[in-house]
Amino acid sequence: MSQLAIQCSKYCSKGVKHVELGRRFFALWQDLKNDDWRGRMGAAAPLIASVGETLDELESYHEGMLTALENAFSGHMTDFIAKGMSTARRLKQTHQQASDDLGAALDKYLQSKTGGTEGATTDAFAKDVVDKRIKYELARFDLIGELNQQATKKRLQLCDRVCSAVYGFLGYHHTCHSTLAVLETGIADLSQSATKARRLLDK
Repeated sequence: MSQLAIQCSKYCSKGVKHVELGRRFFALWQDLKNDDWRGRMGAAAPLIASVGETLDELESYHEGMLTALENAFSGHMTDFIAKGMSTARRLKQTHQQASDDLGAALDKYLQSKTGGTEGATTDAFAKDVVDKRIKYELARFDLIGELNQQATKKRLQLCDRVCSAVYGFLGYHHTCHSTLAVLETGIADLSQSATKARRLLDK
């Protein structure tokens, strides 16, 4: 999941750069409003400039979609992963300490059995082994439970992020379609006018 978050961040970063290039490109279209360009392009200049403004607006929607995607997918997942790793690391350390304590208690008990230690001392070591074994099993149970819980949470988080990303793309492309549809009639007229003018030139 960490790789997903990293790649999402890279994707959004490059997407923002693409948006910046698009805005520079479409700004040139909008320059057709200037008197100098009007003289060259004639009646087509206002429409082309309007298209440039619309496409620049779509770049703003694109940037908004990328920002939302990075915040929801990359940023949220990065925080989730960091918290999960912190908890798992703490429980793993507790489990390791319990394992070391159990090993030390077993060594003392075995040494007392082979070294002719008094029975009362051996019994105390045996009781300590039992206590340390209980702590070890509890620590192991907590660690395994946390890892299983995190695995389930990761699946749910990934499903949530994917749904969020898809809805973000759907909203963006729906907005693009609705916005560009307004220009369709004007673009069709411009295309027909250009076709007629080209035919006149060919005669």
